[in-house]
Amino acid sequence: MVKQALLKMALGFAFILVDVRVGKINFDLVPDIIGYILFALAIRDLERRSECFAKARLFNLALIVVSIFTIARVGNTPSFIGPIGYLIGIAGLILKLLVVYYLLMGTKEMLVMAGNRVLAAETDRLWLYFLILSAAGILTIFIATVPVLSVLYNLALLILSIVLLVMITRFNMAAGDSI
Repeated sequence: MVKQALLKMALGFAFILVDVRVGKINFDLVPDIIGYILFALAIRDLERRSECFAKARLFNLALIVVSIFTIARVGNTPSFIGPIGYLIGIAGLILKLLVVYYLLMGTKEMLVMAGNRVLAAETDRLWLYFLILSAAGILTIFIATVPVLSVLYNLALLILSIVLLVMITRFNMAAGDSI
């Protein structure tokens, strides 16, 4: 059951880390909401193993609602232009950081209880990488004003997101074998 839950979590990361948008409306082909639903399924299976998962559950439910507004947007602007759009974007970012933090720390607690402190230490590194990648994502708002630079920057972010996704997936599979 733990291994399957960690697989759901890894699949959830695939949806929130990879952002592929097409068309003038900028529709997300890999919607984050699916990732958050997968997180909810994983949390349901892991909630009794760590208090961190219970905390993640609350933030994740709010994030599911907020993420509905980010599926389609015009250009690099939020779905709702103006202060409300930016507030939704900021709320979504803060909730996403909280959910990922508690998911990783809950996994870390399970690994420590299973006696695998080496793999447990890996969660801190993954959290730091996720935090850095999230901060780099914020810069796209400013870089979007220079089209060529924007394309290169977004391509670099996509590649780094895929690298982090591979790292998280490998970590979750190793954790599933260890717990």
